[in-house]
Amino acid sequence: DSVKTAQTARPPEGIAWDYPWGVTLYRMLYVNETTGDRDLERFVLEHNQIAARDYAWLTELRTKVGPSAELRTFVRGLRLRRLMVLGSLDNCGAMGAQLLEGFLSHGEKTTPEQKVIGKTIADYISNKQARLPDGTLWRPASMGGTVWIDDLYMSCPFLVRWYRYTGDRKYLDDAARQIINMAQRLQDTDGVWWHGYYQNDEEHSPIKWGRGNGWAMVA
Repeated sequence: DSVKTAQTARPPEGIAWDYPWGVTLYRMLYVNETTGDRDLERFVLEHNQIAARDYAWLTELRTKVGPSAELRTFVRGLRLRRLMVLGSLDNCGAMGAQLLEGFLSHGEKTTPEQKVIGKTIADYISNKQARLPDGTLWRPASMGGTVWIDDLYMSCPFLVRWYRYTGDRKYLDDAARQIINMAQRLQDTDGVWWHGYYQNDEEHSPIKWGRGNGWAMVA
């Protein structure tokens, strides 16, 4: 019922919420297809259950104590800080995609708390992430005014899975919109993608980044 009391609680271990972890967890779900060992799959499902319980507990705390500098300082030290203060498409999309993959492949192990996180991420990507007038996701002027190739992976895999989970076609259409609009800005005539597009100057970054093209391929 207070930040001071919350600070005395033992925090969960072994959970994280950022995009490298999201990519890793996604693949861990399917290691058993090659090895026959389901331990990593169980780890991912348990990770998401624990993270969701912690999210629910922290959300209740935030509701009880209201906004304050003390709460903001507390949240900055949490493993789930990027989920509690959404502001990064990277972390939303990558973590969200693996979370939904768990929903779709192991629905019986999906908890109500996890469903709340899924809805929260869908709302952020669809309604709160900055977009250009044509609906393309972008990093606004405060972040350089760019469209990034990374965001194909940080949006489309989640949006397609959220469509599969909810049946609402607008999420599938949005994923298609991102692919088409980003290709128009970022894909060169040789098929290789530029890393970024400066919207205000209507020009590409000078870099065709291998990792960035990897994001496009896996998306």
